[in-house]
Amino acid sequence: MNDSDIVSCNGDRISELRRSCGLTQEALAAEAGYSVRLVHKAEKSGQIRFSTLVALTTVLQRHGVSISPRDLCTDPVSVVQAFVQAYRLHEAGMVDQIRHLLSPDLQVFIAGDPGQIPFSGTYTGPDGLQEFWNRFFALIERYDKDAFDVQYYVCGREVVAYGTEKGRIKGHTTDEPTWLSLKFEVRDGLIVRFEDYFDTASAQAHVAGFRSRMSDE
Repeated sequence: MNDSDIVSCNGDRISELRRSCGLTQEALAAEAGYSVRLVHKAEKSGQIRFSTLVALTTVLQRHGVSISPRDLCTDPVSVVQAFVQAYRLHEAGMVDQIRHLLSPDLQVFIAGDPGQIPFSGTYTGPDGLQEFWNRFFALIERYDKDAFDVQYYVCGREVVAYGTEKGRIKGHTTDEPTWLSLKFEVRDGLIVRFEDYFDTASAQAHVAGFRSRMSDE
C-alpha cells in the first residue's frame, strides 16, 4: 500500500484505541500533526490518505498499542463475513474465492477427536484449509443452504461467528440444525487463524453410528 493511497478507516477501532490510551481527539491530532477535524473523520470511518493513517498509528504505538496501519483501515468483521459468505455459497470451492484474505501462514484448528472425526485436527496455509474442506465435504452435506443464520462478535482482532445451519452426515436423515462456532484472528487485513468449534460430541456420535451402519452392510 502506497502512502498516497486513499483508504477507508476502521473508525470504531481507532476511537477505541485512542480512548484506551487516555487521549482526546485533540491530543491525538496534535501528536500526529493533523487537525482535530481529520481525526474526527477517521473515527467516523471516513477516507483519508494511508500516510495520514500511518501517522495516527505511530502515535498510538508510542502510547503502548500494538497495532499496524493496515489494522486500522480494515474491518475484521467484514473480512470474516467474506469468508463465511464464500463458505455458504461455494462450499469446498470457497478457498479460491477468498485466497486474497488468507495469510500464507494461516493456522487452522478443527475441534474433535481425529480418531472419530476424520476432518478434525490442525492444518497450515490456504492449501491446508482446502484439504480440510475436501475432507469435510467428503462426509458432510448441507442439505438446506438457505437455513443459515450467523451472528458476529468482535474483540479487537478476534471475531467469532456463531449460529446455525442445516448440515448432516451423508446418508443420515435429520432436520435438526447444526450449531456453528467459528473463531477467527485477523491481522493486517488477513485471516491468520481459523478455529472451528462445532457440536463435537454430537458429531462424533453421528460418525460412530454412520460407521457402524456401514460395517453392518
